[in-house]
Amino acid sequence: MNSKKLGSYLNQFTLVSSGARTPSINEGLFALARAMEAGKSRKPEDVLSQWRNEHPPLSSDTAKDDETNEVYLAVLGLSTLTEIAGTSAARRAINELANFVSEYRGMSLHNFIGMFKSNPQGPVGLYVEQLRSSQKDETLFPEIFARLKSDPTIKVREANQIADALTGITRNRTKKAAFTEIENEHRYFVEARKRREAAGGKSAA
Repeated sequence: MNSKKLGSYLNQFTLVSSGARTPSINEGLFALARAMEAGKSRKPEDVLSQWRNEHPPLSSDTAKDDETNEVYLAVLGLSTLTEIAGTSAARRAINELANFVSEYRGMSLHNFIGMFKSNPQGPVGLYVEQLRSSQKDETLFPEIFARLKSDPTIKVREANQIADALTGITRNRTKKAAFTEIENEHRYFVEARKRREAAGGKSAA
């Protein structure tokens, strides 16, 4: 079962059983379903890993927020139904989803829903946006770049897409070469900024 199918499955479950929950709980479930559907043909575990990397659970999330816990219980209910009537792939995907939601039960429902609205572009768009906005920052860029290199959802294709967007040059590279070009682009901006600052200092003198 791919991510899109899992999201559609959760969406249909939420629609059919919506009368059993408050509108806010249903909104949380629909947000989760849309986020999974946006993953399209990717594996559910890769999409969930992406969300964990972008929004690591906090220690305070181990406590239970009543509304977010209700979202978890609803997904858990779907998991129980899937155990009875679903395929092994569906059971595995729903169980992974339930485990994911359980990690955020201490987060307010508002923040839980906002977590899924924060990145409609997918991992490539998110990294391009974050890396581009931090290209001149010698502290922030390395942090984002390190996260990019360790992200299991970023394969050769995604690394090339990010490098293409940041360098303006489209070509096939190895994953290592794509990362090198991304880092070199950052170094170029940092060095250019330092040259401008040095020139400005000399002019002022």
